[in-house]
Amino acid sequence: MPKRRKAFKRVSREERAKILATAEKRGWTAAEVEKRYGISRWTFYGWRKRTGPGRSRRETTLRGGAVKGDVLRAELRAALPGILREEIARAFGMLFQISAPRRRGRRAKR
Repeated sequence: MPKRRKAFKRVSREERAKILATAEKRGWTAAEVEKRYGISRWTFYGWRKRTGPGRSRRETTLRGGAVKGDVLRAELRAALPGILREEIARAFGMLFQISAPRRRGRRAKR
């Protein structure tokens, strides 16, 4: 007889936060959380990725306390004017067919 699948277990946000905090504090692996709480290890990984302690984008910091997103945003702001200038020059060049100046030299004989 084939094995029956377990019914899905709904877990409240508070219970989820408690499970994640306990697992983090005690250093449990996903397999241990699965045994103790009956939650799939893949579900645990998903929870930890989305809401685990120290896992949110806002809390991910670099040396000196700078947030990764802020550093990236600052670098983009610094590079953007140069990129825009190049793209506008390229667009106008194509629009007005601006090419390199022609060399003056001897005419070809006809």
